[in-house]
Amino acid sequence: MLAAAISPSAPYDAGHAFDPPKCHPNTRLAVLHRILNWTLGRREAPVMWLYGAAGAGKSSIAWSTAEMCATKGILLASFFFCRSDPSRNNIKNFIATLAFTITLSIPESRPLIDHAVERNPHIFSRSLDTQLLDLILDPLSQLPQSQTHRSPYVIIIDGLDECLKPEQKVVIRLLNSILKSTTLGWKILVASRPEQAIQISFNAPPTFSVTTRIALSDDFEANNDIQLFLGESLRKIKLYHPRNAFFPPDWPPNGAVIELVRKSSGQFIYAATVIKYLSSDYHDPHVRLNSILANSTRDLPFAELDLLYAHILTNAAGVDLREIVREIIALCILYHSYIKFGARERDPCEVLSIILGIDIEDVTFILAELSSIVQVTETSVKVYHASLGDFLFDHRRSDDLWVDEQLVLSDIACFHLQSLSSNGTSKSNTYFQT
Repeated sequence: MLAAAISPSAPYDAGHAFDPPKCHPNTRLAVLHRILNWTLGRREAPVMWLYGAAGAGKSSIAWSTAEMCATKGILLASFFFCRSDPSRNNIKNFIATLAFTITLSIPESRPLIDHAVERNPHIFSRSLDTQLLDLILDPLSQLPQSQTHRSPYVIIIDGLDECLKPEQKVVIRLLNSILKSTTLGWKILVASRPEQAIQISFNAPPTFSVTTRIALSDDFEANNDIQLFLGESLRKIKLYHPRNAFFPPDWPPNGAVIELVRKSSGQFIYAATVIKYLSSDYHDPHVRLNSILANSTRDLPFAELDLLYAHILTNAAGVDLREIVREIIALCILYHSYIKFGARERDPCEVLSIILGIDIEDVTFILAELSSIVQVTETSVKVYHASLGDFLFDHRRSDDLWVDEQLVLSDIACFHLQSLSSNGTSKSNTYFQT
């Protein structure tokens, strides 16, 4: 009965994961070493929040960490949320799946957890708090300490931002209940984008005091890792691709890797998508690489990346603010590129509100919702992904999210020609496709 109530695709080693998002060999070593030290450290905080922009490689790091912990015999349970999988984009099967994977990690717990299900066949329709108590906490409390206090057991939760928004804080509350209700010394790794609701939950007591954080940034040498990954991957394509006999002798061209690293902007998802695109046995990698380097997207080489961007932009705010979301992103990209918010020492939220003619509170809210792809400071707005502009300003890629770049620039010019003391530029709203 327990097996029938789980999400079979949620554990890190689910059978469908024939191409798991593991880290490329010899990459992400610094952050993996930091996480390993955390799992082994007795004085470390019991919760680690690994966060970063969309596509920064969080799932790859979480998967590689799960594999590493499983090899060492310290992986207790894992749950990888996925927005496109209805069995794991919500928390209905969350506790049941953790309980099932715990029976695999601690076989002695199996009869106790099975007995709990037999005693209450309707347990899976009860609250998640009741499920947690009956399926995990009570059964494990009945085991000898030698079986449950193995140090350190680790629970890994990936993609919390891909869970339904109202349920994200419930997951964090349940994890707090696990820590509060036991003295088992378990560690819990949570990987997600730094979305507003998740940030609020991690910043609130009691979670804040028991959490250590890792921000995937340049501190962990992402560009160096991406360059290594791209270089080795292109060499393999050159050696093993069916069409390699037709490659120019100097392929890949000089500077190609550096240009791709620049386009990646520290995001592994771009690099991984490029290599996947070039590796197709049915197409010429030489032609495709030239297309990418020339910013040509005639045959949509970044379909997966485009789907990710589209999801972020369409889900950042309510339906009423959906058009404003893409307006703000377009202005962030072009305004930052051509003028810089800091040039006039203006609050970027204020500048955006004046150009768009909307309340500054709405701008602030939307930017907070877009924190996985946008970084806001007192004087600037930085869009993490250099490829986001390529997506947004190319009608073939962004479809109904498309924005006319030239007309956005016209709006920026109008803003600077008018008095900044006015009520703002009146917009025609003509540069956004309806």
